[in-house]
Amino acid sequence: MTSYALLSLTVLLMVAQLKAQLIAGFGNSGPSTPDELPQHPYCGTSFSFKVYGGHVTNLLEFPWTTLLEYTVVGSGQKQHKCGASFIAQRWLLTAAHCVHKDFVGANRRLTGARLGDWNKTSNPDCVTAWNGKRECAPPHIQASIDLQLMHPQFDVANLTHDIALLRLAQPVDWSQLMHVEPVCLPPARGASADQLVGSAADVSGWGLTEHNNQPSEVKRKAVLYVQPQEPCRASLSKHNYTLTDGQLCASGGINVDSCAGDSGGPLTVEAYTPQRDRFVYVAGIVSYGKRICGESDFPGVYTRVSSYVDWIEQTIESNRNASAKASS
Repeated sequence: MTSYALLSLTVLLMVAQLKAQLIAGFGNSGPSTPDELPQHPYCGTSFSFKVYGGHVTNLLEFPWTTLLEYTVVGSGQKQHKCGASFIAQRWLLTAAHCVHKDFVGANRRLTGARLGDWNKTSNPDCVTAWNGKRECAPPHIQASIDLQLMHPQFDVANLTHDIALLRLAQPVDWSQLMHVEPVCLPPARGASADQLVGSAADVSGWGLTEHNNQPSEVKRKAVLYVQPQEPCRASLSKHNYTLTDGQLCASGGINVDSCAGDSGGPLTVEAYTPQRDRFVYVAGIVSYGKRICGESDFPGVYTRVSSYVDWIEQTIESNRNASAKASS
């Protein structure tokens, strides 16, 4: 992509108005508590002017893609090593390895999350429109995390059950925000209910890029395609990896992939309600891939979210009022 294909301020405002009108049209049946998982139209808004085919997102794309912030003990330095998905006012969905002590290390702590961010180096995020006018999105939201909950069967060696929930210390009411919105969970649950083979899926985050092997300052995206399970299982077994039904493979071919720093972020697909309303849901969580990203013989591996909807719902229900604690 040769330009940012950025939205003008007029369109930014239009997004907020359309979101408000869409929600208003469905009455007041949205989430009643900060812990309630929203359903369409209260999550995963999809508008026809989304930008496809590029690498750099515009200011409002993927408003659920969240940046996790780690603090180095002693120096206080901030690092951004993982992503997450905003799924409810108080909850983020990420990979278990992003909170596990083997990944975080002894000298770092997962301390917060940035919602509604686009460029990691600026706040607010501003761009120059085609007419030369400087336009800005609202400032990103800096949120604290008070609870980290890994799946109890997470295997750090094989990265199976690589899923975790993070509870925000304060709920984020996104309903009047143009740059923050939760993504929907899969409409069907169970590993066999959401195979998606051949489907296009978007991965978004701030991970390493092919240009300089450095993390991106700006949120980027890639279009991938879900791979058949058995050929992927055979491919991974050559490298001593085991693929379970709770995982899926996706690839965009050479140099189109998620990469280091995208871990925990969302793999999303579009779907339709019975009324033909389009919405977006999180089908996968970035888990692992080959050290050299984008090699076509080794597709990226993602936690299959449909296999864990029951666990997500039960874990949130069990921890609505739990005391703050961290996983280890």
